[in-house]
Amino acid sequence: MGTAGSLSLFHRETHRPIIVINGDILTKLRFDQLLNFHEKQKACATVAVTAYDFKVEYGVVKIDKDTLVGFDEKPVFENFINAGIYVVNPEILNTIPNKTDYDMNQLLEEMLRQEMKVCAFPIREYWIDIGKVKDFNQAKLDYDSVFLS
Repeated sequence: MGTAGSLSLFHRETHRPIIVINGDILTKLRFDQLLNFHEKQKACATVAVTAYDFKVEYGVVKIDKDTLVGFDEKPVFENFINAGIYVVNPEILNTIPNKTDYDMNQLLEEMLRQEMKVCAFPIREYWIDIGKVKDFNQAKLDYDSVFLS
């Protein structure tokens, strides 16, 4: 049902914000701080984000039409990415189509179209998506020092 579609099955009465987290995320995020931020911002939804650097392994050439104007040797592009952790207010659940595929990005984009307040909360603690074998193995190496120390 996608990353948000299953929320249409949530039939519990609540007036408190709901935390949604993708199942392949391992983190030491302080969820209390995430909730406090969400409530302080009076957001309809909050997306946890984490820094992600992408290093180009080659020299990037800068071109203006057909003229070389410079080089950027092995640049690093710094961005925030969606960390797969969200806080949504319970009334948002009513906007999710019933029992169908629906992704969280679709929900958030619809909220933005409707000019609802959606905030971003940067994660500074340990975070890893363990959906790939390489990252799962890295998490196993990290686990003792990150979670047991």
